[in-house]
Formats: sequence, C-alpha cells, structure tokens
Amino acid sequence: FIIPHILISHLFLAKPMFRYAMSVQEATARNTTDMNAIVTCADTAILYDAQGFLLRRFEKSSLEIRKANMKIQQRKALGIGLLPLMGMCGYLVILLIGGSRVQAGNITFGELAAAFQYRGGLLKSTMMFINSFINIKASQAGIKRVNETMCITLEE
Repeated sequence: FIIPHILISHLFLAKPMFRYAMSVQEATARNTTDMNAIVTCADTAILYDAQGFLLRRFEKSSLEIRKANMKIQQRKALGIGLLPLMGMCGYLVILLIGGSRVQAGNITFGELAAAFQYRGGLLKSTMMFINSFINIKASQAGIKRVNETMCITLEE
C-alpha cells in the first residue's frame, strides 16, 4: 500500500506542481509589470483618462495570481486528504491478516504490534520523501524563472 501511495502522489501531486508554480511565477511577473505601469505612467494615465484601464489590468493579473495559488493549494489539500486513506488501508490489511495469524498461533501479539510500528515508520519516511519531492518540483519553477530573468541557459 506504500507503492500506490507514492505513484498517486507523484502523478497527481508532484508533476502538476511544477506547472502550477510556473504559472504563479508568470502571473507574478505580469502583475509586477502592471504595477510598474501604474506607478511610472500615473501622470500620463491621468492626462489621457486611462487610470481605469490600468487598474482593471492590474486587477486581472492579481486575480490570475490568486487562481494559480488556489490550484496549488487545491493539490496540497488533495494530498493531505489522500494520506489518511492510504494510511488506514495498510493498517486494516495488517490488522486483518495479523489477527488471523495471531488466532492461528503463527505469530504473537507483540509481533503484530511490531508490524504496526514498522508500517508507521515506513509511512512517515514515505511522506517525508513525497513532501521533499513536491517541494523540489515547485522550487524548480522558481529557479527556471530566475534563470530566464537573468538570461542564463542551463547546460544539459
């Protein structure tokens, strides 16, 4: 039950995080450009009565940032909701199989309790690995954006 958890987390959480983080970076860049236009062109905008246009454009780019951030939060919430489901399924399987083996006399209750402890440790380490992987994927978007801004090309 650990392997499906890793695969689901990788396919549905980690992969889209890079794309969503890139969209946040791009929306932030557009928002900064719009804010810069409002600040630097304020006199011209007042002269030609274009303040409404600049403010609507800034509002639109601000909403894009919010939408992109909400997509990231939605994926994180999906991952948090997935954790108890995957964790409980494994414990139930151990309990069912271990309970029948304890009744048959093949293992003791202490060995069953140890299996629960091993499962908990494995689950914790897997969650740490998945969270690290998701954070690395999301951070790659920021690194890519910095490299684009500084005109640095990566050697492959």
